[in-house]
Amino acid sequence: MSTSKGKLIVIDAGDGAGKSTQIENLRKLFGERFLLTREPGGTEYAEAIRTLALDHPLAKDADGKTLFMLMWASRAEHMNHLVIPSLKEGKIIVSDRFDSATFAYNVCAQGQEQLKDYFWDTRKMVLGDYAPDLYLYLDLPPEIGEERLSGRDDTKNHFDQRPMDFKYKVREGFLEFCEKVPHAVVDATQSKEKMFEDILRILKEYNIA
Repeated sequence: MSTSKGKLIVIDAGDGAGKSTQIENLRKLFGERFLLTREPGGTEYAEAIRTLALDHPLAKDADGKTLFMLMWASRAEHMNHLVIPSLKEGKIIVSDRFDSATFAYNVCAQGQEQLKDYFWDTRKMVLGDYAPDLYLYLDLPPEIGEERLSGRDDTKNHFDQRPMDFKYKVREGFLEFCEKVPHAVVDATQSKEKMFEDILRILKEYNIA
């Protein structure tokens, strides 16, 4: 748990679960203390690493180990230059994805099981005393996510183009990750209004709202 004045909340999900809607709800809830960031990215240098990992034409052929290293490099920059200073200022930071996505996408879905121990060691080194206070995982079966996104032309990176079995592995990875961190799994098959009711209840349970 974070030992700072602020709070760090991660919201993560597979495709079509409604992250953007719930993030906007959180923005309205927390007002001027709210700071939105994202991973990979969040600072100018971390965003450059994001481009290399997600948008470079050769990124789709990179294996899990390569992308794993890039994600942690971006995260170290993000933590040192944005997250930690903002927590010390008392901000409530909401991160659109975080190390939960690294575990789900780069370790589990890309078949890098041998990196699991290294993941947790690296996490301890990079995050230190500033690990997230809460992870909100919006859980949605991948086939429902595909239905929700059908007809939309907003694919942003090579992970969005992976086959369905990859997306099932991502979901399994998220659920495995959640077993080891402060978390709540939110049923994303519900209406967006009911989802936020659940999120608000969870935040109160964690003394964040």
